[in-house]
Amino acid sequence: MLRKSRARRTFIGTSLAAVAVAELAAAGVCYYYYRRLNRSQEYRYWMYQNFKPGLEAYYKVGAMFGDHAVRTYDLKTWGIED
Repeated sequence: MLRKSRARRTFIGTSLAAVAVAELAAAGVCYYYYRRLNRSQEYRYWMYQNFKPGLEAYYKVGAMFGDHAVRTYDLKTWGIED
């Protein structure tokens, strides 16, 4: 009968735990920035000026849930024609 070494099981368990922690951290960071974009028009304007792909992704998530009003309101407030 073959027995798995304890070191190998420990390495696999530690690796899985590290991956789970990394995923939770990434989800937390994504949620933080989504919430910040959702609540602050100033931050959305900063994103518009400095990182348009990130703001576009935020608007696409809103469009998936049927909310196009945020983009329209932002562009109207900033005096930008689409």
